[in-house]
Amino acid sequence: MVSMRGQDLVNARAKEANGIQQQASRTQVMQTPEGLIAIDKGTNSAMPVTMGGKPVRSEDSMKKTANAKTVISLLDEADKLIPNSTGSVIGYGVDAVVGATGYGTKGATAIGQLKTIEGQLIGNMPRMEGPQSDADRMLYQQAAGDIANAMKPREIRKAAVQTIRKLQERYAPGQSAGGIDSLLDKY
Repeated sequence: MVSMRGQDLVNARAKEANGIQQQASRTQVMQTPEGLIAIDKGTNSAMPVTMGGKPVRSEDSMKKTANAKTVISLLDEADKLIPNSTGSVIGYGVDAVVGATGYGTKGATAIGQLKTIEGQLIGNMPRMEGPQSDADRMLYQQAAGDIANAMKPREIRKAAVQTIRKLQERYAPGQSAGGIDSLLDKY
């Protein structure tokens, strides 16, 4: 009787293992921008891959979130500097004249700081693959809002910062565009 019960347990475990293997063979895990999903080819259903009750994010999604956090912190700094920066062709001329004497204006100093931030923003913009030309560099500079251009009015640069912020907040934590449920509707 005891040996029969032991055999039944072994058979039950083997049957369970076969079921798990069968399900695994018909399940495909896909990386999506929103996270990982498991597609069961046998039932034509999809569900997010979870760990600890939370969806497992794709590598691409985690990179975008980290990048968005960096960009948003740079934009916070730019927001503080733009009001003090030079914002006209005439102001740029004044900065150049004062600079020729070995001094810097408050506006020129802020522009110098914004150039550093702009360089960091350009470095965090998505890139095309392959060799980069001067035209590509100018495109990346435009994507960064040209925030250090002393000849552009402050309001235009502020608007560019706000637009970049709005675009990056889609990738910041808790700001998912559509979320996993809308993704599952696609599959």
